[in-house]
Amino acid sequence: MKLLFHYHIPYTILEDGSICTQSFFGVFIDSLAKHFNQIVILGYETIEQDLDVSNYQLHATNIEFHSLGAHNGVPKRILRAKSFTKKANELLINCDVFLVRAPTPMSLFLPSIKQQEKIVLYLVGDYIQGLD
Repeated sequence: MKLLFHYHIPYTILEDGSICTQSFFGVFIDSLAKHFNQIVILGYETIEQDLDVSNYQLHATNIEFHSLGAHNGVPKRILRAKSFTKKANELLINCDVFLVRAPTPMSLFLPSIKQQEKIVLYLVGDYIQGLD
């Protein structure tokens, strides 16, 4: 099974092609990779002032990264939303599931994904507490 995954945190691609990200998420992706033939990350590249947050190098060899450009402010990423939907639609042709960490600014553009039945939201947070 092949998983397409989007989470709006930054990723650093090293010269040798290794992928680095924040440790809490890197450990999660490495553990998830054991259960899939391939994980395709559709994500943002770290900008220079945030290089120190990519403190974990992914170990799994069945992970590939596709860039959505720089991990700059949300308004700039929203302006590039067409790139998100285009790349997601292209990659999803060869993937079984599109796991999207939510909430995310890109949630607004999920209706533009052609294969809606493949989208699974990975909801994070305490939404009941947020109601108080």
